[in-house]
Amino acid sequence: MLDYVKRTGYLERLRESKDAPGVIKVIMGMRRCGKSTLMDQFAEELRNDGVAEDHIFHVNFESFEGQDAVSPDDLKKSLRDLPRHGMVYIMLDEIQEVDGWEMIVAALETVKNYDVYITGSNSNMLSTDLATHLSGRYIEICMFPLSFREYLELHPGDREGRFLQYLRYGGLPDADPDKGDRFCRGYLEGVFNTVLVKDVLARLKTDDIGKIKSIARFLYSNIGNITNRSAISRGCADARFHLAVCYETGAFGKVNYFKAAKWFSKAADSGIEEAYLFYGKNCLRLYEETKLDYFSEEALDALWTVAYDLPDANAELARCYMHGIGTEVSLKVAGDMIDFLESEGYAITELKAEYQKLMESETV
Repeated sequence: MLDYVKRTGYLERLRESKDAPGVIKVIMGMRRCGKSTLMDQFAEELRNDGVAEDHIFHVNFESFEGQDAVSPDDLKKSLRDLPRHGMVYIMLDEIQEVDGWEMIVAALETVKNYDVYITGSNSNMLSTDLATHLSGRYIEICMFPLSFREYLELHPGDREGRFLQYLRYGGLPDADPDKGDRFCRGYLEGVFNTVLVKDVLARLKTDDIGKIKSIARFLYSNIGNITNRSAISRGCADARFHLAVCYETGAFGKVNYFKAAKWFSKAADSGIEEAYLFYGKNCLRLYEETKLDYFSEEALDALWTVAYDLPDANAELARCYMHGIGTEVSLKVAGDMIDFLESEGYAITELKAEYQKLMESETV
């Protein structure tokens, strides 16, 4: 069995763009799809073509050796020592690991004898970001995991059996089917979690892994189907809830309590009990902003629906009755709810203090 397969199609793309120092070649693709191996193969081709070793600058910033150059100052120092005559091929693998990489790469583009290639796999290397960082002076080479032809070359054997393994484990080069199901599943789970934590969650600026995993499960169970936010919400009750959370927390760029309330309502209709609580909370926020009775009444109805099951709903209702939101002020009802929560052992120190202050003002 081969240690690696030659990615001829991608190597051809690199050859076509070779010796164009004014244009940055950006190799993009998911983690572990083979970008670093492709760079190794291209560097080896350059050596075989007679390019001198001192005219090839190749560093992988995720490798042990690359850690010495991951500092921006160390990288700049190494680049300044490169020859200023003859074409120099600069290959920066996983460049996103270097702080301020955008300015460094943009500066390299101005040197007339530097032919620059970079790879990246995280959310900082999306096309929209590259357009900002490199101002159009680049071409993208999008790299994918192994095709089935390449998979067979790397893992020769019975064609039908290998195809079933290819369907099960995919085409990531290191997911070796001959190492068994446990190894492959563990490896793929590790890649999935790395992408989720380092790329997706970092991009969304959230740490709610459970919600994002739920949406991810919906997406990879609907491969081949047209998918958008609406499709996610229709197809997955959990996704409706998590879509609402995204609007509530501003994960799409801006907090939107109205849309959050809308999707929490749909999630509640889909059978998610907790969604009634969050629908009520968002309606209370909308009431505070608009003073429209509709929102206070909706909040009260939603909170009463789950008042006997969710203690947080009791706490919200107690505040409504203390301040007359959606109903008349009733300190007695509020007090009964607070007594219930206290008897059940819930920590309600702030709520009780707020209630006692109102009671004292009533007796004055």
